[in-house]
Amino acid sequence: MGAPLHVTNAASRKPPYRGPGRTWTIMAMPRAAYGEYGEGPVPALVPEVGWVKAARAGDVPLDEYRDLYTTRLREHLDALRPGTLTANGYPVEGGDTLICACSRAAAAQGRCHRVWAAEILREAGWEIVLDGRPIR
Repeated sequence: MGAPLHVTNAASRKPPYRGPGRTWTIMAMPRAAYGEYGEGPVPALVPEVGWVKAARAGDVPLDEYRDLYTTRLREHLDALRPGTLTANGYPVEGGDTLICACSRAAAAQGRCHRVWAAEILREAGWEIVLDGRPIR
């Protein structure tokens, strides 16, 4: 395999959290003031805005939000494979970093879509470093 794809939060800006390549957002509502845009979005990994808002409001349980998101990703697994995943019109490559705003603590508790995305990306064939640690 080539260089791993890094998946972390926007606040983590140095190795081992970030890779040496480009930084892309996987957020539905990134905030420019907090550096959450990176070089643009990875549309295949951005959740529906309605799902995010409903989960934040407590209208949709976290488990249901996770199921909606992971089901959509698995339905389009071919588009997530190395060599096919794109961001802002460019290929996502090993060494790049995918970011969202959730804390590392929230991610460690499984309360962040980047964790779910990392698991699916691993299934799609990527080598993944999630919040500074390789996942197997």
